[in-house]
Order: sequence, then structure tokens, then C-alpha cells
Amino acid sequence: MNRLIIYLTIWLLTGPCITMTAQDSVPPVYQNSARKAVMKLSTSLESGKSDYSVATDYEALAKTLMIQGEYEKAMNYLISARQLFYKIKNNEKIARVDREMARIQEIQGKIQEAILSYGNAAHLSQDTNFIELNTNDVNRLKNISNPVAQSPYIQRNIELLNTSYKPEQQEDRVAAFHQMANVNLVMDNKEAAIGNLNSILSEVKDKPVETIKVQREIAKVYAADSQQVKALASLQQSYDMALKEGHTIEAKKSLEQLVEQYRKGNQQWKALDLYADFMEKLEPLVKSDSTLIDQKFFQAHEARIAQLEKERILKDELIRKKNTFNYVLIGSIVLILIFLVFIVKVWYSIRRKNKKIALQSLRREMNPHFIFNSLNSVNQFIAQNNELEANKYLSSYSRLMRNIMENSNKDFTPLSTELEQ
Repeated sequence: MNRLIIYLTIWLLTGPCITMTAQDSVPPVYQNSARKAVMKLSTSLESGKSDYSVATDYEALAKTLMIQGEYEKAMNYLISARQLFYKIKNNEKIARVDREMARIQEIQGKIQEAILSYGNAAHLSQDTNFIELNTNDVNRLKNISNPVAQSPYIQRNIELLNTSYKPEQQEDRVAAFHQMANVNLVMDNKEAAIGNLNSILSEVKDKPVETIKVQREIAKVYAADSQQVKALASLQQSYDMALKEGHTIEAKKSLEQLVEQYRKGNQQWKALDLYADFMEKLEPLVKSDSTLIDQKFFQAHEARIAQLEKERILKDELIRKKNTFNYVLIGSIVLILIFLVFIVKVWYSIRRKNKKIALQSLRREMNPHFIFNSLNSVNQFIAQNNELEANKYLSSYSRLMRNIMENSNKDFTPLSTELEQ
């Protein structure tokens, strides 16, 4: 009787305590990869790395936040990554980011936005398999209320992903198996759903937190199929793994499901034993939990990232203005040079025309005097009765006049022509 009172006291006290610990005193759970991702992004922004590197770090941080259920933050970082990939015109990376955004939108119930994002991913990519994956997801979401219609699209995606089996597509494979499991559950095919979830287990076997979560999902399906023994075994595995790996919150969630199953089976003593066992291990578990980081640490880095983003935007704006000024300056110099060339050309043209006018004026003044003097010379020969010289002079004069008339419109006369005269 005393043992029963002790267990009841523990149960009444620890239930609210555990809940309060999860909600009030324990900071949000982030994996070490999240700590590394946020620090790497902060370093990239601070050191002024390339847009591609920063965008990749944004994407990596968003993926770790998605695993933790921080969908709003993940979406914001994906938007930042997309903007940078768009800036450097990397359509393939934009398509990948659009697919990640579509996943979040689908989880949040924003089906139309998810359809649009999957469609954008298919439109931007040149990879035929990737295009088909996204097209199938578009068609799947268009039939969201019809599991029978969804099934072939999901199955086709699983086939595509298993055929290529790229390490970077692990998240796609996990998502596809999850979708297939949900469809099978809706169609009351629990055995197939368990098979899908076991396929996920083989994909995430090196990721303890995700393995724990999938084991809990498998337990739910077993429980829904009235297979209590298998449900308890799966939950026990998830609970033991959470304790072994030092994941406090996951251990608490697995414990709650185990207790619920024991209560349904009228096994209150086992539930109380579990609570007592958990309370004994709680303090060392929290101390050894590598997934718990100080919330202030993450908030400080988030604030630092926000500040660095502003500084980067300001820096980019200054560079843009500087480049614009340089382009305007270079353009102005080019225009001035063109204008100077034009002025010099016009000046030479005017100078040439002036010379032509002066030459023509000289011709007009010279020809009458020349003709008059030439005729006067002929008269002198005639007056001297020198008929031979007069004829010779007239012949030369006539030939000269013909040449002058032939070349009068020319500004320059060859030397050979001058010699003939």
C-alpha cells in the first residue's frame, strides 16, 4: 500500500513537472548540426564570402530548422537563399530551394502555395528526373483529397528516387515514403504503411532523433491495428534510444506514449515504474544532452546574422552605387572623347572647305589676268612680224588652256600632267 502511495505521488508530481520542463524551462531543441549551421552562416556573412557560399549556408540552416519544426524560421532563411541564388542566376539551386519551400508550405497546409512552388521548381530545372519529381508532386497535391489518385504519383517518385539513389536526395526519399504511408493509412492498409515507415528507418538509421520519431509513428500504426505488443516494443526501442543518445525531449515524448499504452492495457504499475525510472535518469540525462543548447546562444547568433545581413545589404548597395558612378563616369569620358573627335573632324572639314574656297577665289582672280597677259604676248610677236613664234606660242597656249579646262575642277594635279604643259 505504501508503495502504491509513493508511485501515485511520483506520478502526480512528475507529470506536470515534465510538461513544465518541456514547455517552460528547457530551451528549444536543436541538433549540433543546427549550432554548426548557424555559426557557419554567421562566419560566412562576417567574412564576406561569395553569394553562392552564403546562400548554401542559408539553405543548410533552413534544413536543420525544418527537422526541428521551426518552419517559419526555415522559410525565412530559404527566402534569403533564393534571393542570393537568383542574384547569381543559378536556376538549378533556385529550383532546389523552391522544392524545400514547397515542403514547408505543404506541412503548413498551404496547398496552393506548395503547388506553385513545386511548379516553379519543375520549370526552372533542366534535370529531367527532378522535373518529373516536382510535376508528380504538383499532381499529387491537386488530388489531395483523393488518396487513390495520389498513390501512383507517390509511387512513381519512389521509383525515380530509388533508381538514382543520390545521397543528397535522402530527404526526398523520406518524404515520399511518409506520403505513401499516410495514403496507405487513409486507405486502411496499415501493413503497407508500416512497410513504408520501415523503409524510412533504413534511410535515417544514422540519425538518432529521426529514428526515434519514426519508431513512435510505427508504434501508433501498430496501436491503431490493435497490435499492442508490437506497439509497446517499438515505443520501448524509441525510449531506450532516446536515453542512450541523450535526447531529453524525445525520451519524454516516447515515455508519454508508452504510459498511454500501458494505461490502455490497464498496466498502471508499469506506467508508474517508467515515470520513476525517467525521474531517476532525468538530471544526468539533461546534463549529458548534447542536443540542448542555450536559447540565448541561438538568439544571439540570430541577432548577429540579422545585423550582418543588414551590413551585407548596405555593402552591396554601396558597391552598386560605386559601380553606377564609375559607369556614369566612364560613359561621360567616352562621350567627351566622341565629342572631341567630332569637333576635330568638323574643324578639319571647315579648314579644308576654306582652303577650297581660297583656291577657287585665286583661280577666279588668276585666269583673267593670265589670259590677258598671254594674248598681249601674242600681240607683241605679231607686232614684231615674228609669225613663227606667235604660232608656236599660240599652240602652247591652246594646249595649256585645254589642260586647264580639263583639270579646273580638280584640287590637285599630278606632276606628270604639269610637265606635259
